Amino acid sequence: KAEWCEFDLDHPEGPQWVIPAAKRKLRKERKESPDTPPLIVPLSSQAVDLIRQLQPLTGRHSYLFPGARDPNRPMSENTINAALA
Repeated sequence: KAEWCEFDLDHPEGPQWVIPAAKRKLRKERKESPDTPPLIVPLSSQAVDLIRQLQPLTGRHSYLFPGARDPNRPMSENTINAALA
């Protein structure tokens, strides 16, 4: 469910993925609290290279991995699990 707007590949402190509290596995009170900070994930150079390669393919949609039938929804977890299997 990663969205393009969550990635800052040109951040001065290094590329990062900023995951909002609302998307994290937290108790409801913490998810909804404005005081809960986002999770900031630093990205490796390899991850940045892959994301930059993906951008021409899915960058026009909201999600890095949009659904096949509806690009306004993320790819289903079952689709990803089937690909890994």
